[in-house]
Amino acid sequence: MAGISRDIRGTVENLVRLTSDSNSTDPLKLNVLQCQLVAKKAADSSYTLNDLEAYQRRHEKSSDGRIAGTGFRAAKELLRVLKDAEILIRECCSEKWKKVVFKRGKLQETFAKIAYEIEWHSLVLYSVLVAQSDIYDKRTCDGKLRSIDHARLILAARQDLDSLRALLQGPHVCDEICKPDFCSECLKDKVLQQWDTEEKELEDRSSLSQIMSSIFSWVQPQFDSKRQQNGKVGVAEVKEIKWLGQMYAMKTFNKDATHEAHFREEVSDMAALDHPNVVRIICCWEDKNYVSILMEPLRKSLHNLLLNYKDGTHAPSAPTPFTILNSVDIMLQIAEGVRYVHSKNFTHLDIMSLNVLVQFADPITSTDVKDSDTVTISSRSTSFTVKLADFGLKRIINEKGRRTSNSVKTAWTAPEAYKLRKGEDSAWFHPRKADVYSFAITCSEILTGDHPFAHFNADYNFDAVKDGDRPRLPGETPRRLAALIHRCWHRNPQLRPDFTAICTELRFIKGLALRGDIKSLHQTDVGNEANFHMETGVKVQGPWGGNGGGQFFDGIVTSIKQITMKYSTDPSPCIFYMEMEYNMNGTSFFIGHGDANHGSNSSTIKIDEPSEYITKVEGSYGSTPMWCGGKQVESLTSLTIHTNVKAHGPFGGKCTSKFKSEYGRVVGFHGRSGLGLDSIGCFTVPIEV
Repeated sequence: MAGISRDIRGTVENLVRLTSDSNSTDPLKLNVLQCQLVAKKAADSSYTLNDLEAYQRRHEKSSDGRIAGTGFRAAKELLRVLKDAEILIRECCSEKWKKVVFKRGKLQETFAKIAYEIEWHSLVLYSVLVAQSDIYDKRTCDGKLRSIDHARLILAARQDLDSLRALLQGPHVCDEICKPDFCSECLKDKVLQQWDTEEKELEDRSSLSQIMSSIFSWVQPQFDSKRQQNGKVGVAEVKEIKWLGQMYAMKTFNKDATHEAHFREEVSDMAALDHPNVVRIICCWEDKNYVSILMEPLRKSLHNLLLNYKDGTHAPSAPTPFTILNSVDIMLQIAEGVRYVHSKNFTHLDIMSLNVLVQFADPITSTDVKDSDTVTISSRSTSFTVKLADFGLKRIINEKGRRTSNSVKTAWTAPEAYKLRKGEDSAWFHPRKADVYSFAITCSEILTGDHPFAHFNADYNFDAVKDGDRPRLPGETPRRLAALIHRCWHRNPQLRPDFTAICTELRFIKGLALRGDIKSLHQTDVGNEANFHMETGVKVQGPWGGNGGGQFFDGIVTSIKQITMKYSTDPSPCIFYMEMEYNMNGTSFFIGHGDANHGSNSSTIKIDEPSEYITKVEGSYGSTPMWCGGKQVESLTSLTIHTNVKAHGPFGGKCTSKFKSEYGRVVGFHGRSGLGLDSIGCFTVPIEV
């Protein structure tokens, strides 16, 4: 812990020195006010460190080892964020600031994220010291700066942009960047023209979503050198090239009708995006035979990193590719990138490990682990910077929601989108909800290192996926994280959370891991999780039954139209399967839980909604005829469904362990299922609702 504390103090001192007005050695050239705001946040974090060290000194002779591990984890993450801030601020001090402008863009989103991360990690570190439960909760995990800090950052960004404009309007500042054979006009002039255009559009309040922030879109660079081809991505070839003394990724498309359409699509989407978790486009150009994009370089995809895990060059002999903390951090960075993309009225529709780029970002191991062309052995606890890439398939849906492209990776494709791929209509398709499903499948890759449906013996089985089959998650996955992933790949797209909710929950889970709160990580507080979909007044009851199978969460619906059950009776009673026909705002859909292939008896309850509705669920549970792992499975043995008109059942047989829900209008079910219906609970609202 002493080494981490020393590194944090040294980094904070560097940040304060670099942003000081008295720094004459390497003064700030760019983003002066935003750099100073971040440095102030960093300086505030040193007070947290002081309190942590004072606590440790007071308790060094006690047996309380709580602080040692949790404090180290939280402090290490804080150091990583501070190192990111130092790298960014040193770039803004560089004499080569012009190249930084062209490569990094305006950086406002990056400064905002770093400022928030410093504040949040400091709070997590404080929460290790303080016993009150309200110090760390989900209200602190929304990813947003406090209003006053957000306002200061916006003002600072505007003033920094004015300062940059003044720098660019000086004498010919482009030096070696602007060569006679480079392009038809000066690059700094293109920057100024672009910003003038954007400001005019902002003033006119017209077509805000169409504003492009690419600094010099249609310019063909004169490269210093070219390197080997990295491979194919989609319909394009990717090469690594050197320009202006720095490495970039060049993506080249053959200029035929199909490829050019992909190219134009990708440029129009990516040029407007400027976020630390989204790959940035630098410029684009076309010649007689090809069209090309120049992007910031990240040399390894998450897919290739997972292949390294398989061949033993990443996390050798480890049971999973990453620790739970690092898995959640990677998921969070992907989710924050998608949340930003969605906030700009775009969708991705091709989220998968192949389209997630990574680079090492761990200050602790940076001297041992290098991001180079040769594969290096890295620890499963190594931290990574993650960026979302390859937006060539976002606009595959027209205004009627129908598919206009065929390049979709089936295993990551939401069932409702797969129907479109086969030429079928799908009333359930919503592009953003399809992104949520694909994200959940990618999360399973991160946790296991396996292909999402490795348990299939043959090719992808769409019928099985449509019926609810999903990738297997490792047994050590925290239940809270598993519950989130299950909601994200829910069969009903309307019941999947959006990325704002996903980011908040993932950050909360990350904080629990940093704090070492194992109990909360492995608790699924269904009542709290229901807030993803429920309105005030909904009561969560249950679940009642066994602990086997996987969790399900049907969410809140308008009404329940019918229930079908398959079951066996005495002397070996068991509820094997339960299927609901739900109504959501006039649209019906079916969700089933358990195994429909078992049970000699079948019954269907038809509910004459809206005048009839379910008011209560009761039943029993205990040992059943099912066996798993050499043990008899405990699950539901009987169920009775009560409506405001009559009671339906009981179905199954008697057992000593009984349950009964409280009176109310049932608007959805949750529980656990596997070989049968292991447990069941319900969501209710007051009858007047």
